[in-house]
Amino acid sequence: MELWKKLSHRYFIDAMGAMAYGLFASLLIGTIFNALGMIPGLSVLGLIGKDAAKVAGPAMAVSIAVSLKAAPLVVYSSALVGWLANTYGGAGGPLAVLLITIIACEVGMLVSKKTKVDIIVTPFVTIFVGGVLSIWVAPLIGHLVGYISTFIGWAALQAPFVTGIIVS
Repeated sequence: MELWKKLSHRYFIDAMGAMAYGLFASLLIGTIFNALGMIPGLSVLGLIGKDAAKVAGPAMAVSIAVSLKAAPLVVYSSALVGWLANTYGGAGGPLAVLLITIIACEVGMLVSKKTKVDIIVTPFVTIFVGGVLSIWVAPLIGHLVGYISTFIGWAALQAPFVTGIIVS
């Protein structure tokens, strides 16, 4: 039971909290920049905001990797894993980034600092695991999130008050 508590805290408290920081530091701040870019004379801020949204996946993945106390090469490699998971995850991008980055980082840490060619092996393994999962699993996560979103929309039309309570 103690192991379950430790793993739950590691993945659902630490990693998910870090993911929120990565999302805030990219997408949400980018939204603020976009809004400020609508002010005459500040259009350059809008350009920054658009690009901030593009790095949400990598920002979340690097934040997750750091929270897992991953080795530096695993952290750096997680940037591409986050981009892939967010891109292929569609509507479920953030959830795909969370799950796939955790798995890729854990596997990457298994091989990290175990060979004399760590600079090749660690990024290769981390990116390979994250890339394959992003291509095969992230779209499924996206579809699942899409179905859940559709269901919540339908439920809100049927019983808005009750659905609001449940979702809250």
